[in-house]
Amino acid sequence: MNKTKRSSWILSAIVVVIGAVVLLTKVGMKLDPAASAAVDYSQLLFCSLAAVVLALFYGFLRFDRANAIALSAAVLHDLLVTMALVVLLSAVLPRIAAVPAATTLAVTVLLSVAFTFCQSIPILRAARHIVRTTSRRDVSLDDAAKMAVAETRSFRVTVSLPVLLLVVAAVVAGGIQMLSVLIALPVALAVSHFSAELITPTLWAGSAAKLKTRKVYR
Repeated sequence: MNKTKRSSWILSAIVVVIGAVVLLTKVGMKLDPAASAAVDYSQLLFCSLAAVVLALFYGFLRFDRANAIALSAAVLHDLLVTMALVVLLSAVLPRIAAVPAATTLAVTVLLSVAFTFCQSIPILRAARHIVRTTSRRDVSLDDAAKMAVAETRSFRVTVSLPVLLLVVAAVVAGGIQMLSVLIALPVALAVSHFSAELITPTLWAGSAAKLKTRKVYR
């Protein structure tokens, strides 16, 4: 793992820890009575766990074990970082913790998973193709991961642009209230792109290397 990738993992961990502290100390996400009645944290936890399990099964059925591990871990990473950033932003935009914005937290979870799939699956597919069509003497697993990221970058950016334009248009029309409701969209999208560039490739290369040594990865 090079210095940049190691730094990305450290940054993610710091964001999650700070977000958890802000949430537990009630500095952020101070839900008003109406929002408290509308937000079900147990439902959020269940949806998050279900998303990780779904990613694991999908990756295994669609690809192989290395991709399944990488995809499910990427989903978990993106969920934690996205929710942590939303909590941190709520300290700056208190309306995030009020109705109607607070009632969209479950949607945030779903959007984070959707964006992770859109950003990470093309990389996993490309990396597996590169591995199967090249010799390990010519292209290492880390090199294959880097090539997959570069090969899919233009496609992933193109997919992201309409979402960003939608958010900008909605905020221009609806002002700060609309920004509070939609803030999770650009956050989830940015996290999924960051993850696809630096986290998912590392997860895939590590999983593939370990499973290959055990004669599991094809």
